[in-house]
Amino acid sequence: MLGIFCKLIRASLSASGISRQASIGPCKRRILLVLFVASLVTNSTTSSANDLTILTQDWPPLYFLSHGKADGMAIEVVKAVQVRLGQPTLIQVVPWARGYHQVLTQPNVLMICVVRTEERQSQLTLVGPIVRTEANVFIRKGDATRLLAMGDKLFDQPIGVLRDGIQAEMVKKKRFRVLEQAATSGVLANMLMKKRFDMWAEASLSAPAVLSSAGYSPADVEKFMTLETSDLYLAFSPGTSHDTIKAWEDALRQVKRSGQFSEIYKRWFPHQPIPLEVIRAGGAR
Repeated sequence: MLGIFCKLIRASLSASGISRQASIGPCKRRILLVLFVASLVTNSTTSSANDLTILTQDWPPLYFLSHGKADGMAIEVVKAVQVRLGQPTLIQVVPWARGYHQVLTQPNVLMICVVRTEERQSQLTLVGPIVRTEANVFIRKGDATRLLAMGDKLFDQPIGVLRDGIQAEMVKKKRFRVLEQAATSGVLANMLMKKRFDMWAEASLSAPAVLSSAGYSPADVEKFMTLETSDLYLAFSPGTSHDTIKAWEDALRQVKRSGQFSEIYKRWFPHQPIPLEVIRAGGAR
């Protein structure tokens, strides 16, 4: 390999107008070989990053389809990271349950974004946070008195949650027993307003945009109960290379340190605290 590599170097020197008699000593050969191998490693890391399948769901304002392309606060952050990586992979918008299954079962998948939990840390590598939000139970405006009068029977009433979403776990912790599941938050908002159920578990940052997209006003509902405050992270599947995850972690840190992350965050959520730290949690293999 060394001999072939040196022939390539001589050819390159000749093409540059340098005499074919130019010699490459043993020391120079070793240096050039090290540089050659380093370039292969760099190209391999870039290739691995480009091989990622990047998925997200339709969950405004963090991520949604606009004119056939992914858009939203978290999408802007991911695209800023992609620019720094020189990695223009298309972001696919898929139903949450499908995307989450894919990130759990297939290598080289990135899911934007998932709530950090101990269980997910044991299954995935999480890098972030990208956003911090509060999960609440929402009800139709004016229904609070009637629901509170139910006492403990309230927990036997159906509550709408995203299929395979973290809200299902949260409401179970609050002793709710009857879960109505749907593929998207928009469907759940519509079911709430059509009185298919009286309670809907949703993030505070997304509820207004979800209601507006479904044709309702955020004023049509009110917060009934707080579930949990959560951080959402980029989630890398088992089998994704350490180098790829490290590259994304470093690029996200650069985006945050540069002030670009704060600019994006303030534009979408002007009154919310900005999570400027960068943490890698868990460890997909």
